[in-house]
Amino acid sequence: MKKTYVIMSLLLAVLLAFAVNVGAADGDDDDGEDLECCCEVTCYYQKLNGDNATLAANECFKDSETLVPIEMVCDEEIACNNLKLSEPGGQFWRLIRYEGKCSLILCSAGYLLGCGDPRLATLRQLRDEVLSVTAAGRTLIGLYYDSSDVLIELFEANPGLKNQALQLLETLVPIIGSSLNR
Repeated sequence: MKKTYVIMSLLLAVLLAFAVNVGAADGDDDDGEDLECCCEVTCYYQKLNGDNATLAANECFKDSETLVPIEMVCDEEIACNNLKLSEPGGQFWRLIRYEGKCSLILCSAGYLLGCGDPRLATLRQLRDEVLSVTAAGRTLIGLYYDSSDVLIELFEANPGLKNQALQLLETLVPIIGSSLNR
């Protein structure tokens, strides 16, 4: 079962990678459709009692408080300060330093389906629960996000390709969702 949607995900990634190789130029077209802040940060804190604590923020998230996604702040210090709040007494910890980075990423699936589409939750669940647990899956996630801006430019230039990619997503997401929920 899990094998089925992993294979389908790989197929989708291959198709999208093929689309990228067909011919779009690199660019930075962040139109605010579906931005996520992705962080790979290690945060170092000092507790009130003088002890040290270390937490890792290795995730992507959407700022649900921001109504206009393009204005979303994606910052390492903010990620570390938010992360400590999940720990008991963390609100009193002082951030000493951090290593790593956070960056805004425009998701091509969000561009195709539309910002707020509930099917994006299924794709995020696949990313977080299946793909992110293996090295190959994490590589696939990286390739996907690295190619998203190029894919969006390609979809803008080729409406037929955009429609085909949308149809592919509309077909695969329910299958992936039912496999994830078994």
